[in-house]
Amino acid sequence: MHYTLKDHQGSLAAVVRGNTVERLSYDPWGRRRNTSDFGYDNVNYTFDRGYTLHEHYDDFDLINMNGRLYDPILGRMLSPDVVIQDEQSSQAYNRYSYCFNNPLRFTDPSGYVVDWYEKNGVIIWDDYVTSEANTPEGGTYIGPNDKDILKYYGLHEKYDKISMTRSGFSLNGIREKFDHNGNIYPNQSPWLFPTIPTDQVEGYLTTSVKVNFNTDEASGTNKQGKTFEGITFNFHFSQSSRSMDFKGVARLLYASQIQENYLKAPKDSESRIGTKGYEYLTSSIIVPAKDLLNESNFIKATISAASVDRNMLIQSHPVEMIWDLSKPKHTPKQFTFKYYFLYEE
Repeated sequence: MHYTLKDHQGSLAAVVRGNTVERLSYDPWGRRRNTSDFGYDNVNYTFDRGYTLHEHYDDFDLINMNGRLYDPILGRMLSPDVVIQDEQSSQAYNRYSYCFNNPLRFTDPSGYVVDWYEKNGVIIWDDYVTSEANTPEGGTYIGPNDKDILKYYGLHEKYDKISMTRSGFSLNGIREKFDHNGNIYPNQSPWLFPTIPTDQVEGYLTTSVKVNFNTDEASGTNKQGKTFEGITFNFHFSQSSRSMDFKGVARLLYASQIQENYLKAPKDSESRIGTKGYEYLTSSIIVPAKDLLNESNFIKATISAASVDRNMLIQSHPVEMIWDLSKPKHTPKQFTFKYYFLYEE
């Protein structure tokens, strides 16, 4: 009896027969190599299966990826892909390239495309679903990339920046106000002198898809153990000087739920963006995949912030920044396809 072990990409890494272990190795593009010195001479193997568990035609130095033949020496397919997998990626326009020229990150189980789908409310990666034609019955085709989940829920990767000006009144002068180059403005007010400190505050919002790779959960149809974990909302807030100190909260409203988190300064002061005249606060909120099972509607994201400077006699007005997330969902027919997601009605 033979036992087989696979690596993180699903490639055949070892074959165990009793007390005998046959180890296998491949270069990043899938060419068989010697496990001792990683050279291409004296390469031993028993099975014709190997790189990403595809069939090797070793006499011809080719790999049969079902839909197309692949040359691991050239790192190229022998025939063109039938679709442009991602029209926003320049790598996709070379129809002979393998996995967007990134073989350490992606695999190509079918020789054409790699796909997501959703069944019974759960988004699943399946190495063998390759087109709209073989989408399981009752599902809806969504799009080619991870980020198409964002489009499906009516979300953008980055939202417009919101800018506001806030002023207060103080008897303590202005504490170190800087220009855009980090230089102190001349003729600043001394301490115990009436002044109106002013700050320019800005905020913006980004989103991303959270995907996990766990080889311990790999299966015959998901060799990478790839799972959709949820959607991350990243909030960014900045003020253009230190004349006033702001604290705030980021909030996300979706379906019947509200999540909130405090805005915090980066732990490492060196990680701040810009010059020392700019203070940045950030926050992140993750919506887990389980909360999206019922096609939750996103409503809005907000940043609420206010000056908390005790030296201010008259505080500035609080800041309220709002991003509308309630846009209609994109219809799946608008996309070209590489991955897809299914929604079960």
